[in-house]
Amino acid sequence: MNLQIRLILLLSSIVTLVSASIGTFAVSQSYQQQLSLNDIKIENVILQLKQSSEDPLTVATFIADQSDFPFSLSLITEDLQVVVVIDKSGEISDSVDLNFLERASDKPINLGESRVRSLKLSGAEYLVVGYSLSELRDLRGKNQLYLGIFTILVLIVAILFSYFFFRRDAQLNRAARALDENQERMLEFLGDAAHELRTPLTVIRGYFDLIKGGRGDNDKRQDYERHVDREIGRMQKLINDLLDAAELESKEMSLDSHSNVSTALNNQVAQLKELQPQRKIDTSIENNVVAVIEQEHLDRLLGNIFSNIKRYTPDNSPLEINCRHSGKLVTFEIADSGPGLPKKFYEDGVRAFRRFDSSRSRDAGGSGLGMSIIQKVVKRWGGRLELSPSKAGGLKIRVILKLSQG
Repeated sequence: MNLQIRLILLLSSIVTLVSASIGTFAVSQSYQQQLSLNDIKIENVILQLKQSSEDPLTVATFIADQSDFPFSLSLITEDLQVVVVIDKSGEISDSVDLNFLERASDKPINLGESRVRSLKLSGAEYLVVGYSLSELRDLRGKNQLYLGIFTILVLIVAILFSYFFFRRDAQLNRAARALDENQERMLEFLGDAAHELRTPLTVIRGYFDLIKGGRGDNDKRQDYERHVDREIGRMQKLINDLLDAAELESKEMSLDSHSNVSTALNNQVAQLKELQPQRKIDTSIENNVVAVIEQEHLDRLLGNIFSNIKRYTPDNSPLEINCRHSGKLVTFEIADSGPGLPKKFYEDGVRAFRRFDSSRSRDAGGSGLGMSIIQKVVKRWGGRLELSPSKAGGLKIRVILKLSQG
């Protein structure tokens, strides 16, 4: 689950929880306030009955006729029989006992769907005043329904708001993903680098012990020293490539940088012909094709490509190179006739800080970071790197950069 979705869910949950809590509190408070108001009304009836010197039934009947508040009036006889005197709000249940009547004489209490207050008369009789709770409970149920609908609407609005808000701030999501990916790749790379450094260090340690122990004749010791020198060179290459990769991550670039791709390619071809005169090279390089890229980065990009060609393809294998511009883009392709790459590399592509082909690089003396550096340079300048099999079965590298308009 990416950061954008997590933030949307978090914000929506908080808004929904707060809205539901406030709404529940408001519904509960409204119900309690209305209940208190009705309790006060029947308390006033009881108070008037206590203060009157006339017959309580007569006074209660008069109050009921004059009041807009619908309440019921029942007489509870000595044998706990219920005699309904006034029924404006539902009958008082006949399942009352003496304990209930005594408790109701202190404060209003619930009795089924009614809420009642009692007044003890002469002897063991009680006068019970009550009102129905059905209307209040129906109103509370409707308010709870409205609260549920309101909460759902708030949730929908919160999700939509969060989605559009965080979508506009997609850079945050991309940055979080990039941090996770870079951390994973860095840890993987450090593990690979530690493994690769451990191998030459072990070899160097072994040959150093042989030299230190004075074993072998002069020729043998010279051979040991050559092995040590080769392993040191391998370590230096790995460390230098690592520093190059780190520099490409941190160095600021200028869009005002322009470099002549045609000239750089022709220079690399000329150097390759001098080193490998037996190699056939077919070129189709358009003149004066200038791309938006620093000259140093372009040289490093091409240097790694041609270094891989010299390292991994036979000296006499053909090479095809072309360069052209179309619209606002510069495209150059370099196709060799070497062994190519396993199918999975064409499918997965190059990933930053990941050794591209560790076994092949180790056998040829490379660090395995050449392709990663190539990818970093191209990506750094807003370009695209494509890998595919060449017609001869080798590797074809296509690099697309922005055309300089200057």
